[in-house]
Amino acid sequence: MRKTLIVMNNKLREKRNLLPFRKLHTYLCRILNGYYNYYGFAGNLATLRRFEYAIRRMWYKWLNRRSHRKSFNWDQYIELLNRYPLPQPKILKGYNWIYSTNL
Repeated sequence: MRKTLIVMNNKLREKRNLLPFRKLHTYLCRILNGYYNYYGFAGNLATLRRFEYAIRRMWYKWLNRRSHRKSFNWDQYIELLNRYPLPQPKILKGYNWIYSTNL
């Protein structure tokens, strides 16, 4: 997870001014959905929630650095997330999937 967060930090820094807000939101949602699909197995929900929280804070940081002055505070950011929500972590693979694979 740590390595992925470092990569995501670099990607958000690079793309913060290259993409308009809606395309950046779509890009981030696609990455989060892919991460949840790959790591969304039973017993991993707490880690997925920590990852989602870290990405939300990271996105706030890089959105605020799009101009010379601060774009919004945390309350305004929460309102923005209500309008443009990020995908929530979910478990897609249960215990049966883990134990049914042939080794």
